[in-house]
Amino acid sequence: MCIEIPSNQPCRFELDEWNTRLTEICGHFVTTSDSASVTGNASLLQLGEVDCARVTHNANQIARSASDISKDGDAFYFLILQLRGEAELEQNGQTALLSKAGDMTLIDSVKSSVFRANRTLGSDQISIHIPRHLLHKQFNSSYACGRKVSGSSGAGQLINGHLNMLMTAQPGSQKQHLLSGAFNNVVSATFLEEDTNPLQEGYDKLQLLLSLIHDNALEESFNMDELCKLSNMSRSSIYRLFKEHGLSCNEQIAKVRVGRFKRELSRRLYSRQDFRISQMAFEFGFRDLSTFNRAFRAQVGMSPRTFAEQIRQREPALQRYAQ
Repeated sequence: MCIEIPSNQPCRFELDEWNTRLTEICGHFVTTSDSASVTGNASLLQLGEVDCARVTHNANQIARSASDISKDGDAFYFLILQLRGEAELEQNGQTALLSKAGDMTLIDSVKSSVFRANRTLGSDQISIHIPRHLLHKQFNSSYACGRKVSGSSGAGQLINGHLNMLMTAQPGSQKQHLLSGAFNNVVSATFLEEDTNPLQEGYDKLQLLLSLIHDNALEESFNMDELCKLSNMSRSSIYRLFKEHGLSCNEQIAKVRVGRFKRELSRRLYSRQDFRISQMAFEFGFRDLSTFNRAFRAQVGMSPRTFAEQIRQREPALQRYAQ
């Protein structure tokens, strides 16, 4: 069983244009191609509470490095499910060849990865974006990223079938909500590795630090000292490592907090929940509003209130929020 959805109409993109489009939908990646262009498309799919993208391309390589990882305020596990064509995905020293419809693998967005399309057949995939903290909140373990799960296997058929049910569920319904929550558990059970070190497996030092920041940034007390304890690295080593890559530890912590705040703000607006932006700032690790407002404006280019108003303008039925 595999997902049946309308074709993703391919277009020709210049490399810079393609990278921009991919970044808007999936995060920062760098694409290389034999030519100065990519034929394909990248678009969002509506699957209720499950974030999902459709990516079609014929690029030689789409890579994500530590530098790319540091640019994103959100972190995900990407469940990559092949629809048509053929692709290779590398992570953790493993290569998953997705050659049949329904084949899949799991990719951690805070580890380096490489995607390659079959140059003759091209590649057409669904990328399901599961917020990383949702899986790590439930299990203190790691996941078998880069391992192929065949679409014809029991787990593969279960995940494909689950996605088909999500696609046909009434938007906003209780059924859709239950299916969305259960989907994360199915993916966890399929790729969970219980006998490995959840912090060290498959990470270099910078990726380890970025991973720890994504997993712990919402704790108000989380800072450089806490990062030292969790990583078993000294302050000077962490400072030097970030500086070598043109990064700042405190800025990375703020970036993750703002990224998670934006996602939750959008969710609460669309679900018409009452909330106060000031209260939410404290929920997402900021100790005072002035620090939060400066960090938000530095990353987003506008105030939190203006950002929320823009979301509301795209959906007039959204209720007004309290400041």
